[in-house]
Amino acid sequence: MNVSVVVLALYLGVLITVGFIAGRKVKSGKDYAIGGRNIPGWAAALSERATDCSAWMLLGVPGSAYALGMSSIWAAVGCLIGSAGAWWLVSNQLRKQSADLDAVTYIDWIAKRHSANAKGIRVFGSLTIIFFFTLYISAQLIGGGKTFFSLFGLDTTIGILITSAVVVSYTMYGGFGSVVYTDCLQAVMLFSALLLGTIFGFGYIASNPEVYASSIGAAWAKAGGGYGELFRGAEGIGKGVVFGNGMAWMFAYLGGLPQLNTRFMSMKDEKAFQSGRIISVSYIVLSYICAILVGFVGFAIFGPGIEDTEQIMPNVMKTLFHPALATLFITGGIAAMLSTADSLLALTSAEVAEDIVKPYFMKGKELSSRASLRISRLITIGLAVLAIIFAFILPKTLIFTMVSYVWAGLGSPFAVVTLLSIYWKKYTAKAALWTIIVGLFFTIFWIASGLDAKVTAMLVGFVASLLTGVTVSLCTQEK
Repeated sequence: MNVSVVVLALYLGVLITVGFIAGRKVKSGKDYAIGGRNIPGWAAALSERATDCSAWMLLGVPGSAYALGMSSIWAAVGCLIGSAGAWWLVSNQLRKQSADLDAVTYIDWIAKRHSANAKGIRVFGSLTIIFFFTLYISAQLIGGGKTFFSLFGLDTTIGILITSAVVVSYTMYGGFGSVVYTDCLQAVMLFSALLLGTIFGFGYIASNPEVYASSIGAAWAKAGGGYGELFRGAEGIGKGVVFGNGMAWMFAYLGGLPQLNTRFMSMKDEKAFQSGRIISVSYIVLSYICAILVGFVGFAIFGPGIEDTEQIMPNVMKTLFHPALATLFITGGIAAMLSTADSLLALTSAEVAEDIVKPYFMKGKELSSRASLRISRLITIGLAVLAIIFAFILPKTLIFTMVSYVWAGLGSPFAVVTLLSIYWKKYTAKAALWTIIVGLFFTIFWIASGLDAKVTAMLVGFVASLLTGVTVSLCTQEK
């Protein structure tokens, strides 16, 4: 049997086992949705990193570094500042407030925090997340199918079904708890691939004369084209645009990503928060440095000209390591997609169960812990089936277009809602709802009009949401 297939099968087997072991602790709907608010700091931190990093860290960042050189660092710096900033500005405050309000989902927290307009916030916020994140799950399943095809020659349809089977099995069984602990394994895998790829990569280019250049600087000089420049050809205001577009990545992290906010809400106490912050911020800094350096090393090994830049990381791994170890690290790409897919599935099923089904369709009914858990599991299965159907019947361009709206369209307005809800006492319930509505539709307009190519929607969406939140609050203050 092919060594790559064996390595992949063993890894997926371990992943499913971890998920089922962690899922045995689940006894109620609250356990299923948020881990019973009893997640240790180290687990919340690693799960947050795996959920956020996804294939972006393992494939996207090295690919961008390979293609753009030094100018690629601005998006990474924006993400790094935002990710680290969230642990100081949002995480502990959100943990405390959600516990005080007994909120089990991010939208549940907003609705209870702004109870005067709870129904509108709960319905519009939840349905928005459910719609976009179901498509997001479909995109991850398609990505998994494509990865299986490129690595093993499997038909994409079979790859999608394998990816779905793995994710749905442990997510359906253990919900948030299973997802968190499988994410921890995947976070370790992802970091190991980037760290060892960086260390061995520098040794390889220095000791192998057949590479494009023996150092990164020499490779950039040989290729020309300004790869070593921070702004790569931009002048005057153009430098500000490059810098601003990169920094704009930070905004969504500041409370705008429900899948990360849930990790903050799940930590069990102050001690968990303190340890989680140290682990997560350390991981953020080191992983971004290593991911960028892997892309630079790939440029030194292969030179310019690789069209599919997201194949840089797999190509570097195949060049540096034995096939078995290379496959294990490349499997990190599949692991990254799985960690995103399972997190989104757990979050979306919790939104349906806790913010739509239970408060509106089962209002006034006394549900036992077992009945509540059964409903949550059935909803997870239903959403998974829907995402799989979308992956097969909807045009791929439509799915990925909708996903492209998620980061700015949801991240920017939700970040404003989170920050103003925590730090501004005059922020009103009506303003919270209108922040989400205006931020979402303004961002869709901005991207659809093509203006995003000039100034990123992540920046203008945040500004539009902030102006909406402040203006409506001032207009709806109680006398």
